[in-house]
Amino acid sequence: LPYTQNWDLVTAPALPFDWTNIIQSTSTTAFVGTYASTTYAHSQPNTARLYNPSDADATLLLVGPPLAATLPVNAVRVKFWARSSGANYPLSLGVLSDPTDASTYTEVHALTMTTTLTEYTYDMTTYAGTGTHIAFKHGLGGTGRSHYIDDISFEQIGADDLGCYALVGSTTPSVGDATTYIAVVQNWGTAAQDTYTVKLFDGANGELATTPGVNVAPGTTIDIPLTWTPTVQGEVQL
Repeated sequence: LPYTQNWDLVTAPALPFDWTNIIQSTSTTAFVGTYASTTYAHSQPNTARLYNPSDADATLLLVGPPLAATLPVNAVRVKFWARSSGANYPLSLGVLSDPTDASTYTEVHALTMTTTLTEYTYDMTTYAGTGTHIAFKHGLGGTGRSHYIDDISFEQIGADDLGCYALVGSTTPSVGDATTYIAVVQNWGTAAQDTYTVKLFDGANGELATTPGVNVAPGTTIDIPLTWTPTVQGEVQL
């Protein structure tokens, strides 16, 4: 790892050699494979597509390559770009023990998709089984629905991997008024973290506020408040 797949080195509808599918449907046009599209692909010309035309009880899975026995699934992070043909369509991310048997699928994350091509990041730390194949499963919820998945990457999760992915607060603070901002801290690693510091800086790398971190479990986020009192009028980058 990291392992990546963008579907662009094959001719649709063929899957790359290391990916497989499971299609159990009464519809002969149910589809799980590579799809050529300038509209739905994040990287041109291809994307993966899961399509459920008419069978409300279909089973459709896009199955990834096997991970080595020395690399447990719960030490892997999955990133991908995706969208659906309609809003609020369900998609499942999970693990298969047997890549040919849909009954061995275990869901790890239930996703609600949109029609906007978006990058998603999910860690598999909560998976407790022994499966070796990460897979995407069509969530159905209706017929005539498609999911498009592109630019997938599998990354190994380190023990210590902490990051701030959002800063939330007023964009119009007043001089002399203490203003609290929230740093959204994500623990991307496999170990709990409690010995860290969160600091607020301006665009010139000047420190504005600091606070000790609090315990954050693997795969979770926590809001850390940082209070800053502006002293001069004017634009400041945080």
